[in-house]
Amino acid sequence: MIPHAILVAQNSGNVLMMGIQYTSTAIFNLFATQFDEFSMFRVNVYNANMLAPFNPIISQMSDKFYFLVGCIESLDPSTALMGMFIFDQQNYKANILSRNVIESYIQRKFECLGVKIFEETDISLVYLATNSVTSSIFITNLKQDPFIYPATFSVSEQWRQIKSEQIKVYQFKYVSTKNDFFYLGYLNEQPGQQRAFLSQFKGTNTYYNIYNDFDPRSYGEFLYSSEFSSTPTIEWGNFSSNNESLTTTIIQFYQDLLPYVVLWKNQTIKTNSQINVSKLSVQQVRIPKNLPKYIDCYLGKRCEIYYAKFSIANQCSDEITLNKSYTTEITINSTFQFSKFNFSEQSTIVANFTAKFLKLLNIGLHEVRVAYSIADALNLVNKWNLMQDFFILNITNTCATEFNLIKDIKNISIRHEISSDIIYYSIPKLMLGPDQGCFKQTLRILRNITLQDQNLMLFWDKLQEFQVGILANSPKEIGEYEFLFDVMVKADIQQFQSRLYQPYSFKFEVYNDVGQFSISNSAPYFLSSVLDIEANVGVMQIIDLPNI
Repeated sequence: MIPHAILVAQNSGNVLMMGIQYTSTAIFNLFATQFDEFSMFRVNVYNANMLAPFNPIISQMSDKFYFLVGCIESLDPSTALMGMFIFDQQNYKANILSRNVIESYIQRKFECLGVKIFEETDISLVYLATNSVTSSIFITNLKQDPFIYPATFSVSEQWRQIKSEQIKVYQFKYVSTKNDFFYLGYLNEQPGQQRAFLSQFKGTNTYYNIYNDFDPRSYGEFLYSSEFSSTPTIEWGNFSSNNESLTTTIIQFYQDLLPYVVLWKNQTIKTNSQINVSKLSVQQVRIPKNLPKYIDCYLGKRCEIYYAKFSIANQCSDEITLNKSYTTEITINSTFQFSKFNFSEQSTIVANFTAKFLKLLNIGLHEVRVAYSIADALNLVNKWNLMQDFFILNITNTCATEFNLIKDIKNISIRHEISSDIIYYSIPKLMLGPDQGCFKQTLRILRNITLQDQNLMLFWDKLQEFQVGILANSPKEIGEYEFLFDVMVKADIQQFQSRLYQPYSFKFEVYNDVGQFSISNSAPYFLSSVLDIEANVGVMQIIDLPNI
């Protein structure tokens, strides 16, 4: 027996294995088994004589729903074989489906890149195949129960042409959270230089699209040959009692390699010079220019904590590409966790930190880190910090502990001239310490004390802005008025006790400078009173009236 594919089951921790068995020139078998490190294990052997002419191997394997599926390929580069070995781990059934596609496609050397079990009735294989000019990706899909037998098994096949022979793809891996395949490989963009890539199959935001177009070039349903077995030939295996220690291989670990990665130039535009990430010069505009070690912030007040603009513009011709992104990250390392990210495809990016802290647990000294980084667009964890700032954020409850009234409101007295327009008058706010920005003041009208009716004269629509409107447009409204108000002081601070300040008086006098007979838009009137006139019957008189 020759094992080909091995993996560890995530649910049980057992080792799963598939492989081939040659018993004679006429008999060719496939086997599947699972075992742990303690007990004897059962090897399930199934006849697969139809595969013997192809010199097959099982190069990829996946398990789910108690199915173990192996991807079959041929070691003969002149052949064109696609197939799957499906093993039921609970009932020990197996089905071997395969097709010789040499008559269907000009591609040869079908290499399996990936296996995905979407459902028990939805299994896919991914192959890479080549001809003398280009490479192609083939995806086969079985959408029926492989263990309902007898049956004919119809498998769909589709293929896409890869852009260039300079691209090599090594593996496809299905990611359930993305509902998509990711593929790994490399491409030769420059003579003597290779770039590795990890990209997405059907996503639009991919690192590198290896296809000329997304739509499949060919699609069809094909009948696959089947060798179905409900009862395997069973062989038993055990572990050797040899307890000799294995010699541990010395492994060299590397990390933080990103600063040494070359940002390639477009050779037709710029010179052959190259810049390593670690050598890039960051331009920073920070306010303030000199960053203090400590920055104070009061609970309940919105604080302008940090502002800076970063850039590496005009240093690289490939500054703006789909395979990289730029980030600013602001993190607080303390009893409470805080982080703020900003992403951009362009290197010029702003880090702006304004915050309003409200809870008592926020009080204390907190270390703040601001980092400007370059990262992979598909994996932002893979990044290199181009520049960092550190400072201590000192959050206190000063607004509550040192609350005081610095300046009270005085009673208000104004004169209001008759007008056809609403005139708004501002009421001053309380001056509070230690910082006016910590508090919210609310104006409330208590009651009216009037010498004359004022209900139609006052407008309260701007009380939130501490403004009162007056409309007096008739001599009938001339007179003195008064109303009372109070001010409620609150704060968005945990356990802050509100304060009420009252009462205050707002007096206003309505007057008219023209005179008591003046009225807006009225009929003409005499400037002085008309004197008494004595008239006799039958006698004509000429009487002089006052000016109007």
